[in-house]
Parts: sequence; C-alpha cells; structure tokens
Amino acid sequence: MEITSIFGIPAHPLFVHVPVVLVPLSLCGAIAMLSPSLRAKFGWVTVMVSLVALVFAVLATGSGEALGEYTKETKALEYHTSIGENLRVWVFLLFVFVLAAMLAKYCFRINFWVKKYNTAGESSRLVSTVVVKRVSLAMCVLAIITGVVATYWVYEIGHSGAKATWEKTQIRIDKGIKLGESSESD
Repeated sequence: MEITSIFGIPAHPLFVHVPVVLVPLSLCGAIAMLSPSLRAKFGWVTVMVSLVALVFAVLATGSGEALGEYTKETKALEYHTSIGENLRVWVFLLFVFVLAAMLAKYCFRINFWVKKYNTAGESSRLVSTVVVKRVSLAMCVLAIITGVVATYWVYEIGHSGAKATWEKTQIRIDKGIKLGESSESD
C-alpha cells in the first residue's frame, strides 16, 4: 500500500514512528507472557499491539517506497530501502507467535472440555495439558526471539533512514540571531 502524504505532510515519517514504539512494546509484552498470570492480563493487549505494529510496518514500507520516487538516490538511501523490507517479515512473525501463544490456552480449554466428556481416560487429558503448556511456552519464547530481531531491525532501519535524510544536512544557529527573527536588516 502506497500512501504518499497525509494532509500535505509526507506519510512515511509519520508512519514509521508507530512501529518504532510498538515493536519494542510488543517485545515487552511477549516477555511478560512467559508468566501465565501476566499472559492472562496482558496477552490479548500484546496481540493487538503487535497487530497494529504490523499494519503500520506495512504502511511505513509502502509509503517509503512511494517517497523514494520523489527523492534523490544515494548509497545511504539505497541501503535504507534494501533493509527496510526486513521489518515486515519479523513483525509478522512476532504477531503470529504472540497470537499462537494466546490461542494455545484456548485450545487447552476446548481440549479439556472434550476430554471431560470423553471416556478415553484421565491420562490423555494430563498429557494434552502438558503439551499445550509447552507449546504455549515455546510460542512465547519464539515471540521473544522474533521480537528481539524485529526491535533490532527497527533500530537499524531507523538509523539508516536518519542517516540518509540528515547526512549532508547541517543545522546551525548563528550566535547573533534569535529564533523567529530575520537576519536581514530592514
């Protein structure tokens, strides 16, 4: 999806700040989900935060591609655009693993209800409980790993984008000029 501007402002700088905040926040949520009590409190919030991060990662990538058509091609910009594609994949995996960790709990509840009214016996229910808990824990660990990688890519892509934008720009305020005043004499 390519959106070039929002109310006359380039969309890319606006969109990129959402994953910058929400991807590390999703990582924190995934770490909290290691605890079953915290997973119950913050699990679905973490799923929603990672989903919003994914949507905005896609929007940021698309708006960046659209913005690239209007900018001068430099090596720094080329590097930024080449690594920018990585973020969508890692944020998608983060979302999938966080969602899978939450759905494992519900699979356990459904499995428990089915086994409760089944004559298969007590041992099959206990095995499935252990398996579901291990699967849920494994999904949390995978979410943490992908969250760390996604957070790294947020940093690396953001840093390369800032370098591409500001590398040759010098911001200077002369000593005799106050902000808001003209340097020319009237």
